[in-house]
Amino acid sequence: MSGDKCVYFNYNLTRRTSKNSFHPFPANIKMHEKWIINSGNINLDGMSPKKLRKRYICSDHFDKSITKKYSLDSNESSDTFDIKFPLSYFFTGTSIKGDNFVTIIKDCKNEILELSLVPTCIICDQGSQNRRMYTLLRGNEDQPSTTICGQKIFLIYDMPHLIKSVRNNLLNGNFVMNKNKLVSLNDIKMAYEIDVNNSARALIKITPTHLHPNQFQKMNCKLAIQLLSNSVSATIKTCVATGELKSSTAINTANFIEIINKMFDSANSKHLYDPNPNRRPMSNRNLDFFENCWKMLTFYLYNAPRIFTFTSKTTPIV
Repeated sequence: MSGDKCVYFNYNLTRRTSKNSFHPFPANIKMHEKWIINSGNINLDGMSPKKLRKRYICSDHFDKSITKKYSLDSNESSDTFDIKFPLSYFFTGTSIKGDNFVTIIKDCKNEILELSLVPTCIICDQGSQNRRMYTLLRGNEDQPSTTICGQKIFLIYDMPHLIKSVRNNLLNGNFVMNKNKLVSLNDIKMAYEIDVNNSARALIKITPTHLHPNQFQKMNCKLAIQLLSNSVSATIKTCVATGELKSSTAINTANFIEIINKMFDSANSKHLYDPNPNRRPMSNRNLDFFENCWKMLTFYLYNAPRIFTFTSKTTPIV
């Protein structure tokens, strides 16, 4: 049986053919990833916790330090376990100002340090007062960090809201890339119309709401992420390849969506050996990808800083 075999990579001894002791995978699923890394067997990564509990590592390959790290070192809990807890709540009669945010952030940082925890970043959306808070903390695109209580802390906008902002701008008009390449929502709409008229659909999650959201639906990050997804990019390219979509801007739109989707995946890592390489933990490959994206976006912002709207007027992006 496979459950009697040591799961160490390319190791074939079983409990019946070896004199070694065999250790079952732990009940705590948070420890599974460490055990999988130690085994070197990436085929285990997609296995359910229930099945992993029936797998073993023999004493030759068993690393006791893995167990010790989880059972003895309580200071590691925030790194090895998915712990989230609300630090504090604030009730206001009106909208809070960015200046007040700065005061609250500094007070909270002091309280966190008193707990012997070390915060590494502040994450928020692009609300006007959040942006003012980052400005007051002297964070900018060249220096996305600040120093509070003598410690460096990074200032980050969360990826889902960034993608929502991109989608909302795309709803207002076309993007101009590299001075002469257009990215247009019309290409997505035409690909959608082609898809809904086919018996075998590719865009099963896309609905008219994605293309024509009302003011409340524009606040939904999920709709934006689904619209700027790999399936939409692939469908546009397929429609172009089959000759059904004859738009001159379709490939530009598909390539742009593909880049946005990869950026989201790279900032959404959950598993060490994810089938999608873009969702794996940060590595040199991710850094190269983000550098290329940064070059493209900076060229875009500084050399084509306008959106051409459908109403013939232009609206600045930045």
